[in-house]
Amino acid sequence: MALPRLAIGLISFGPGRPLAESLAACARHGIRHVGLTRELVASPGPAEVARILAGEGIAVTGYARAPRIPPTTGPERAQALSEGRRLLDEAATVGARHLIATGGGFDPAVTTLERAWDAFLEGMHALLPDAAACGVEIVIEPLHPMYAGDRGLVFTLARAVEACDVLGLERGLVVDAYHVWWEPGLAEALAAARGRIAEFHICDWRLPTRGPTDRAMIGEGCIDLTGLARRVRAAGFDGPYELELFSSQDWWLRSPDELLTTATRNFAALFAESEDA
Repeated sequence: MALPRLAIGLISFGPGRPLAESLAACARHGIRHVGLTRELVASPGPAEVARILAGEGIAVTGYARAPRIPPTTGPERAQALSEGRRLLDEAATVGARHLIATGGGFDPAVTTLERAWDAFLEGMHALLPDAAACGVEIVIEPLHPMYAGDRGLVFTLARAVEACDVLGLERGLVVDAYHVWWEPGLAEALAAARGRIAEFHICDWRLPTRGPTDRAMIGEGCIDLTGLARRVRAAGFDGPYELELFSSQDWWLRSPDELLTTATRNFAALFAESEDA
């Protein structure tokens, strides 16, 4: 079996890196798939990003991320849904296959965690017709519980499978090694996710960790990435493995070429043997 493809989530180069510079580096290193965030696209804008992507011959996997949906029926909810529709349009403009939804966190002064979960599902359900019209799929990414306050409401792959069932998403899961490696019952959850994984994100867990923007380069932490990749493939996933490296104290301070040289070397070392197994 051929070595899987390496994709790069462009946030791996840091939030301040010009997008054109990041894409040019990816092209030099033979990277043909990237993940985008709405913050990186905001300036220069979706149309210009689409032009740069086409010029470099690079395709987009996912676009992060869908907004938090407040548990109200008033103008705040309407505004959030309008933002969701705008993000779907942006995702379509840059050619992204997926709009990634994590729940958006919750405001404890307004609601409970469970009510926020219900509002999230209701909001994503309301956006499904718009997603279909744009040709973009909404996909659910579980995040580590440390993100509960400001970004996540889905904390396990098992709960993400439940969300896909509720929303009727046939291929609506993102498996991110950083977020799910610790999950009890992960093997069973991956088996339940068979045929439903849309994206597979990789990085490593630094020991000792210094926080959520201190992820380690693949092969330089404690996650069994090779074993996880085998299980993800066994669940039917055959797409690129996307490096998503939040690293404010290390890799964000280095050049894109150094990051890509290290990533491609470690990627081959980690996954060549596992593909032959």
